[in-house]
Amino acid sequence: DPTRTEFEGKPLLGAYAVDDQGVPAQRITLVEKGVLKTLLMSRRPHKKIAHSNGHARTGRQGTPRAYFSNLFVRADDGKSFDELKAELLELCKEQELEHGLLITKNSGSPKLPIMVYKIFVKDGKQELVRGLTIDDIPVQTLKDIVAAGSDSFLSEGLLDGIAVSVVSTSVLFEELELKK
Repeated sequence: DPTRTEFEGKPLLGAYAVDDQGVPAQRITLVEKGVLKTLLMSRRPHKKIAHSNGHARTGRQGTPRAYFSNLFVRADDGKSFDELKAELLELCKEQELEHGLLITKNSGSPKLPIMVYKIFVKDGKQELVRGLTIDDIPVQTLKDIVAAGSDSFLSEGLLDGIAVSVVSTSVLFEELELKK
């Protein structure tokens, strides 16, 4: 929703009224109940979508293309933090793992978590882990989302030179690749 200018009183970096091709910005629903409903569109035609919906953005590449601005992700049946944590421990038990990883704070970049804990299945004890980054997240990794939270948090920055804001819930992945 590029037309939304704030979230919980904070201005959104990705807000704009008119896209980079002069088309008025529009709020759209991309996915509803797990089903893809539409696409972000610029003036470049698509066989199933005839018109732009005001999402042409120009970044480092210099040519306007369909790109998100303010992305809002929410779950209809979101769980509390404690429920997600319990589900993480149960998932670890099922996979016979000693511990899982719990990321509680992000740097603002989805690749740079700053508060990561090992959470041990045996006793629930948490141990701080330093120096991890999240590897690139391929789209197929999204199928590994086991549960989502009822919370919302804001992350902003530049992606490919384009200002974006993401308001998202906590998520529990069955598997996610991290590196030191």
